[in-house]
Amino acid sequence: MMFIKLKKILPDQGLLLLILMVLLAVLLTTLPLSTRAQIDDSNSNAAAGTQIDEVLDSVQMHFPLIMAARAEISAKDSMLQAAQGAFDPVIEGSYKNRLSGFYDGNSLETMYKKRFPAFGASVFGGYSRSNGSFPSYENDLATTSDGESKIGLSISLWRDREIDEFRYGTAKAEVDVLRERYNLQRDVISILQDAYITYAQWLQAEHLLGDYTELLDIAQSRAEAVQRSVESGNAAEILGVDNELAVLQRRGLVVDAQRLVDASAYKLSVYLRNADGSPKLPVYTQGLEMPPENIGDTSNMESILDRVVELDPVIASTRLARQQEQLDVLLAENQAKPRVDLRFYNSKDFGSGITALRAGENVADISFSIPLATNAARGKANAARARMTGIDFRIRQFINQTRAELEIALINVEATREMNNIAELELDAARQLADAEARRFETGLSDFFQLNLREQAVAQAELKRWQADFDHQVALANYYGVSMNLESLGIESGMPE
Repeated sequence: MMFIKLKKILPDQGLLLLILMVLLAVLLTTLPLSTRAQIDDSNSNAAAGTQIDEVLDSVQMHFPLIMAARAEISAKDSMLQAAQGAFDPVIEGSYKNRLSGFYDGNSLETMYKKRFPAFGASVFGGYSRSNGSFPSYENDLATTSDGESKIGLSISLWRDREIDEFRYGTAKAEVDVLRERYNLQRDVISILQDAYITYAQWLQAEHLLGDYTELLDIAQSRAEAVQRSVESGNAAEILGVDNELAVLQRRGLVVDAQRLVDASAYKLSVYLRNADGSPKLPVYTQGLEMPPENIGDTSNMESILDRVVELDPVIASTRLARQQEQLDVLLAENQAKPRVDLRFYNSKDFGSGITALRAGENVADISFSIPLATNAARGKANAARARMTGIDFRIRQFINQTRAELEIALINVEATREMNNIAELELDAARQLADAEARRFETGLSDFFQLNLREQAVAQAELKRWQADFDHQVALANYYGVSMNLESLGIESGMPE
């Protein structure tokens, strides 16, 4: 009964369809453009498949360990800012008021001071004002009625001329920032090498899965023909069992290849990230390939080594450690020097008061201090020099090791390239033999046993081909890192921020 009432209320079906279409159009119109764009982009990305550039860019933008290293750099930058605070200007002041006694003088003084890095120099300027009477030993506090202004400059002539504890702190903080940046670059190169290799592993697993699936399809399609032949009495029953065994064996290959695909995909998701930094599984499509090798001209290894020595983050960081020791030497030697400071200043009183004070003064004075024993300073300097000698030997060892690693990496690239070519030729030969055996089988000149052996040889050759290609990609990733071929690892600039 209720169904009848509702049916009477419903409008004509054509009108209802028109209303629904209008509502859908309004909904799509009101949908934010950014949302529609995101949907389109996600679909287009899925259709295009995951490229290696996407993985390498994702590592540099979202990989947690790299983000943590950038946080360390930010902390070092903040420490540098704190060290530079030693040269911030300051304003000092004092007020003196006698509450009782024979003298009733009181004074107010303010002073601006600013230290500069060069020559241990500093400037100062201030204003003071006093009234009342002062004892003779405080006559320097007396001013005229409108007060006294003073401006001057102080320079270190010996100790603290080249370096002091403030400049040392700033220079040390700058070295710490640079060393942290080189450490980040070292980590980025290592992580990108791993990401490159993991992408190659996933892609080769996908290719191997496709090849094994194709072999399985061949065996399954042949099973139907074999079964018909067995049922018609044209073939022995054991032939069907033999073909079924081949299907099961190839199904096992497919399952194992799928396991490799899934495992490598999840491993790759560690490096491939969404915009929010969460892991993302890669998408495979036909046509995805590794980029062509880009090792450049390797005929002049000395020029390549010179470039590597200049750019290698480990060697650069070690050089910065030597620079730190050089700063320690300079600071220790500075502490052993006599202090001789020269100061110029001008003072001027304004208003009424003591006539002698109203005449301006231009004053130059020198103060000195001579250390009578410098064992502590000389000991620190000698210790830093010894550490510098050790670092020099360490740098020499790094260069020798880098030369050997560069030669070995190039040998591996050339050898794996040749092995890859051989594997390709072996696969072509195995496929030709399998095709020829299949034609012989169709004409009755061969049996299923021989055909299955040929196709098993194809499966083994395919595995060897993709393994050889993967080994070549590993060798390339290692060579890119050792030779500082950063462009091939997706690094556009030499020093990461």
